[in-house]
Amino acid sequence: MTGKKELFACGLLIVLSASVASAGTFDFTGTFVTYTVPTTGIYDIVAIGAAGGNGLGYGSVSGGAGGLGAEIGGDLNLVAGTELVIAVGGAGTTSGSNGGGGGGGSFVVIENSPTSFTPLVIAGGGGGGSMYQWWEYPYETPSGNSGLPGGNGLTGTSGGSPAVGQIGGTGGNAGGGGGSNAGGGGGFYGGAGDLGGSGFLSGNTLGTLAGGNSGGGFGGGGAGAQSGGGGGGYSGGGGASGTNVLEDGNNLITPYGGGGGGSYFDTGLGTENLAESGFNAGNGLVDITPVTTPEPTSITLLGIGLVGLLTLRRRHHRVPQRSWERGDRRNDTQVYYVHAVLGASRKRKRAISTAFRLTHTP
Repeated sequence: MTGKKELFACGLLIVLSASVASAGTFDFTGTFVTYTVPTTGIYDIVAIGAAGGNGLGYGSVSGGAGGLGAEIGGDLNLVAGTELVIAVGGAGTTSGSNGGGGGGGSFVVIENSPTSFTPLVIAGGGGGGSMYQWWEYPYETPSGNSGLPGGNGLTGTSGGSPAVGQIGGTGGNAGGGGGSNAGGGGGFYGGAGDLGGSGFLSGNTLGTLAGGNSGGGFGGGGAGAQSGGGGGGYSGGGGASGTNVLEDGNNLITPYGGGGGGSYFDTGLGTENLAESGFNAGNGLVDITPVTTPEPTSITLLGIGLVGLLTLRRRHHRVPQRSWERGDRRNDTQVYYVHAVLGASRKRKRAISTAFRLTHTP
């Protein structure tokens, strides 16, 4: 009987411990966080970029809407102990100059060492919308036309370029901006400089991913001017500028929306199965979910445990009814353990409790 009890206990422990590593959902915090891969296996990782800020409106005339953040994800093969650095992008806001700041990108990056980082999954943020169209005299008098929207975060690796302004970054670099333009979005390898968002890296060490001042979201969003800032991402979106057209002795100013940030997925470590531009209207998000794939050894052990459970369950069905009353040590101890796990009716549970006390009385 002792051998069967030990087999039963072993099987029960295997059943209870046969759970995969806990999943992790990471919301916007404005800081870097880390995640250590608990077990070697396949992980479904999804990153969602943040939206750009809206431009200023005036009365019934609306400002341009910020572009929406991108979504990208898939299944990746990761090794236990791998350190991931995660930064979830923050939405851009209306800047002090009335244009929207760029939304921040969301980053999941492998830290190989303090001076070596490998991009894994990165989702681009949306570009900022522009303020309303206006006449120069009197200053910022609305023309009646709304502002222009920012570009959406993109699923490709390059950042978006606004209709008027600086071009988006490529190859993991920041978007152009600054000067008379709104700030460009920061990229994986660095920031955008004047008014621009900071990068994930600064040189070969971890950067800050700060948004441009003002209006840029954490995650490399560029600052808004009267036009919209570029979104952060693997490659940053370009900061927008505007046009100035003379009409009837007055200048008509048309600010433009900023470009969205680019995205990235490491196809060398997994399979991309999710990519959507213009997906998210708020702060970003990162979700890491282990994919359940038990190893062959675990399956074998689990099978042994289940055999033990079935053996004891059949043994229980052969227990004579009178053993419930006399506390027969040959049967009742097993009965207790089986019903404690497999369940029993209320009447039987009372009998089981009695049997358990009898079998454990000194």
